[in-house]
Amino acid sequence: MLRYLSLLVGIPVLLTTTLTPAQGADSLHHAPSQTTVSSDGTVVVRGISPDQIRRAVEQVTAAPWYRQVSRWGAAPCPVIAGIPQPFYGIVFDHIHRMSELVFHDQKPDCSKPNLFIFFSQDGTDTFNQIFRKVPNLGRGDDPGGITRADDDPPDPADIRQLRQSRPVRWYRAISTDPAEGVIATLSRGSQAAGPAIVLTDSIRGVFARKNTQMRTSSLIMIVDLPMSSGSTWGQLADYIAFAAFTSPELGDTFDKDSIMSLYNHDHFQNTAPNNVTAFDLATLHALYDADADVAAHDEQAEIAHAVTSALRRND
Repeated sequence: MLRYLSLLVGIPVLLTTTLTPAQGADSLHHAPSQTTVSSDGTVVVRGISPDQIRRAVEQVTAAPWYRQVSRWGAAPCPVIAGIPQPFYGIVFDHIHRMSELVFHDQKPDCSKPNLFIFFSQDGTDTFNQIFRKVPNLGRGDDPGGITRADDDPPDPADIRQLRQSRPVRWYRAISTDPAEGVIATLSRGSQAAGPAIVLTDSIRGVFARKNTQMRTSSLIMIVDLPMSSGSTWGQLADYIAFAAFTSPELGDTFDKDSIMSLYNHDHFQNTAPNNVTAFDLATLHALYDADADVAAHDEQAEIAHAVTSALRRND
């Protein structure tokens, strides 16, 4: 991770701000709406049907259906470059508050920064500079991963997405850990000779699960200031924090009831929420409470059920 710290000196990001300072950035909730029943008998919570909730959850917990959803295993340590005070403080505060929602009083280990946010006048140029200096984008830098796939270079399709002009772009490095209660041992020889063996006859004694969980080990995010203009700093800071703590698909078009819709179609949407919504907060809590040791589609179903229940309770 020390290589990333050198980027903060080596990459020129201008301290020029073009966004509107935050107005009312401390608010975290949308006003609640009613739970209703549609003409076909479907229960609609806050104007969102169960199918819409499931789809919206899948968008912000993106993963191939047969793999697993990733999340932070501990409070991340953010490093923010390219903006002066007071804007630095706004972004830092929103990340800190989001972290407290899921990790409570846990303090990040800032001897190993792992959440890197760059503000730039040219996001694509900044990404290219980072990629030239750190071509693995953090993959394989985490010693805790138990499979060789964790060390694979970034997918070329991801690199193409990261080079496209967009207001905010991110890359998440993921490590594979044994699931809670599962024993993992290295295969004969060394880790270089093959992946770890995850023992299904572990202390948990569960055979039906994957026995692994995906952990976000680091994240690089680049905010293109000219392209992200139009939002308030409160909106942008909530967008950054929510994207950092969930696992949204880069370039997706998100549900209008999520702060992630702020830059749908790669430009500012003036109809987007002013801050993280009740749906966003319910999803965040459900993601970190869910069973990580299952395939993505099963976990997404569990999260969607929890989100629906939470929104109903709050009505």
